[in-house]
Amino acid sequence: MADELFDSDSDEDQKRVVLTEKQKRFNKMKETISNIKQFTERHNFSSVETEFNNLLKEFDKSKKVIEESGIPSFFTRALYLLEDKIKNFTAEDK
Repeated sequence: MADELFDSDSDEDQKRVVLTEKQKRFNKMKETISNIKQFTERHNFSSVETEFNNLLKEFDKSKKVIEESGIPSFFTRALYLLEDKIKNFTAEDK
């Protein structure tokens, strides 16, 4: 039983992935954009607003990376799609 407590085989099965600062920041932004898309599809606009504010915070945190590599296309595309969805939201959809 003591051998089971100190068995480190399960730790060896998982490989550690080291991400760059750019990858970390962009992955977090992509995750937030995914949440926005889900809430938009459900017409849960209060949650969309919350996630949008989170996205803007992530964008601010990523300024150093963005200055080096430019504004990511997925960010621009997400803003366009969100704007389009809001414009096309009609009284019938409510």
